Amino acid sequence: GFPGFYSISLNRFNLPNYNLISIPGIVHVQGLPESIVQWDLGEPFLKHGDIIDDHILSAVSDVPGQFIYDPPIGTVVEAGEMVIRLIFIPEDLKGHRTEVIEKTLHIAKGLLKIEMEDLSVSVGEPFPEFTNYLITGFAEGESEADLETPINFVCEVSDTSQEGSFAIELVRFQDTNYEAVFEGANLFILDTGSQVIWEPINTNYQYGDVANSRLLSASSQSTGDFNYSIQVGSNGDFQALANGDALPVGIHKVQVSFAPEENP
Repeated sequence: GFPGFYSISLNRFNLPNYNLISIPGIVHVQGLPESIVQWDLGEPFLKHGDIIDDHILSAVSDVPGQFIYDPPIGTVVEAGEMVIRLIFIPEDLKGHRTEVIEKTLHIAKGLLKIEMEDLSVSVGEPFPEFTNYLITGFAEGESEADLETPINFVCEVSDTSQEGSFAIELVRFQDTNYEAVFEGANLFILDTGSQVIWEPINTNYQYGDVANSRLLSASSQSTGDFNYSIQVGSNGDFQALANGDALPVGIHKVQVSFAPEENP
């Protein structure tokens, strides 16, 4: 029967020579003790494409038995909510009962990082297509072809746009499994007469060498000022670089900007 307290009484007694006094009784039917299972997920951070491992499926019990998880270890998760069910079957089914526990996981979207180099055209030239970019962050086995929304860019320029810098922006991106962040890029429209040519004669230097005209050798058909700067290290800030400045040891990025003189 089911666990609980049950009364016991005489159902029927009929003997010609005896009288019977019936004293009711009570029987206590005990249920099987629970198999104590501990399963603390904590607050795991999972994102689209991650794999469920034994850090997630880590329940323990004070009695021996079998743990069955659905979905099992090795399952690749998708963004959204996922319910994981644990069924614990004790070895001693007479002394302990089976337990079923459910947990809900919140799976974050994967983050795509989109990078594009700055582009430039001269005034009057056709604008380039924004198709040369790099995307990182896809889950294993997935690519841009799996996205619900294609990657597109927009730049507020027109055929009448004159010399200047114009921001290239990512068109609104929506996807069930991914978010996207665009590092940003610019389209530079150059005055043909202000086009800068820079092909350094020498880019290999030793400790103690200084910047010279073989490195700082940019030129333009227009009159104006050249300003050079050097980035020390891959994440350092650009610092002004002039003829005669000592060059630090290492591999560094050097850039030049040109400010043409305004026409009178």
